[in-house]
Amino acid sequence: MSYDLNAAKAQLANLVQGTFTQDDLVNLAKQVDITAEGSVTVLYSKMGSDPNIRILDKTDAFEFLTSDDFQRALGQTKGVSLAQMKDPSFISPEKTALLNWNYDGTAGPWAGISKNFAEATVGCPHHDKRTQYERRK
Repeated sequence: MSYDLNAAKAQLANLVQGTFTQDDLVNLAKQVDITAEGSVTVLYSKMGSDPNIRILDKTDAFEFLTSDDFQRALGQTKGVSLAQMKDPSFISPEKTALLNWNYDGTAGPWAGISKNFAEATVGCPHHDKRTQYERRK
């Protein structure tokens, strides 16, 4: 089963009404749609505005994980408010642990949606061959 962005947010709203864990959040994130339009898949690039590029940033899963709803729920698991989650100057052991888990390459929500995105790729994905200097332009 795959949820679009609105359905995922509805599931999240349901989830946070009771007791939930980070595992519950990652399990939900893994069920959010990773469909993206484009004829060429790029695993990571700043070329996302190109309509021919299929990139994770164009998926409901990306929108879900970057939403205030998800960030609020994530913070709630360790007593960190949404404002604190969004404030780069706010630092605490709890927030640091949450961010480390969230972006962990093997266990966090981003790992889950990235794996799903890669597995849904047809053909060989491409990587951005431009130099770091060229990407910043």
